[in-house]
Order: sequence, then structure tokens, then C-alpha cells
Amino acid sequence: MLLRYRDSPNRIELLLYALLSFGLWSLIWLKAFHVPPTQDEVTSFFDYIAGTWGRVFMSNLTNNHFLNSLLGKITTSLFGDSMFIFRTPNVLAFPVYAAALWKIGVTFNSLSRWVFGLGLLLCYPLFEYFGLARGYALSFACIVLAFSFLIQFWKRDGFKYSIYAAICVILSISANLALIHF
Repeated sequence: MLLRYRDSPNRIELLLYALLSFGLWSLIWLKAFHVPPTQDEVTSFFDYIAGTWGRVFMSNLTNNHFLNSLLGKITTSLFGDSMFIFRTPNVLAFPVYAAALWKIGVTFNSLSRWVFGLGLLLCYPLFEYFGLARGYALSFACIVLAFSFLIQFWKRDGFKYSIYAAICVILSISANLALIHF
């Protein structure tokens, strides 16, 4: 579990952080429901989501956000074709992102933890992507989670955390293929 009381140096800080994260997540849900679709979302929806499953895997078009398209196809197949449903995998990535930021932040002192956590939680360009059906939010959540697992690997010398980190990096790259160069 990512957020645990025993991992927190201060339970009140954890509670405040969780409340702030939940409030931001609520805003992301509202944004995902009310904001009109972007051109990229519409293109992805009609190029990969509408139609058969083969379009996700064997399209002639370049799909730089494969994980987003795959999760979008799964959610729209289960819950119906709408832009809100297409956006839900990215919205659901926010709690993972926030929890991973906390796990990294607990390695800092209290002031640094809040500067780090608030800086990355409230960074509008990052925050913006969690309400849209693009692969960037999934990629951010996976890469921050990978860093939190790497810190656990270094602190606890647990090999399993390095495996978890590698899986998260692979998922991050599959969510945004522009990261493949890094």
C-alpha cells in the first residue's frame, strides 16, 4: 500500500496531504467531465478507440500513447463510448501519482516534503494532463512511482522494489513513447 500511517513521520501531515490530494482529484473529475475534448483526444478516440480492437494494436498511424489507447479501449468497451469514460484511466492515475509523491517526500524533512509535494501536485502543466485522455498523466504517475520504488530499493535493499521500478518505467514509456530516448 502506498499511503500508510506507519510510513509517515507525522500523521497530521499525511491527513492534510491526503485531503489536499482528494480535493485536487475531485477537481480533476470535474474537469474530465466538463471540459470539451481536445483535438488530440478526438484523433485518438476515432483512430484507436472507435471500431475494433485491432485498431489499437495494428493501426497504420503512429500511436505514441499506446497504454492510454489500450486502457481507453478497455474502459470504453466496458462502460460506453464517451469522452469522459475515455479520460477515466488518466483521472484514476492521479491518486497513484499523489501517493508516490508522498512516498518520495517522506524521505525529506517536513518543510522540504511540503515544498516538493505541493510543487509537483500543484504544478499546473502536470495537473492539467490528469483530466485529459492523453498518455502523459499515466506516464507521470508511472515514472514517479518508479522513483518511489527505487528509493525503497536503496533504503531497504529489496530486490523486488527494483523489479517494481522496472515495470513502472516500462509502463511509463508505453504511456508516452517520447520517453524512449531517455
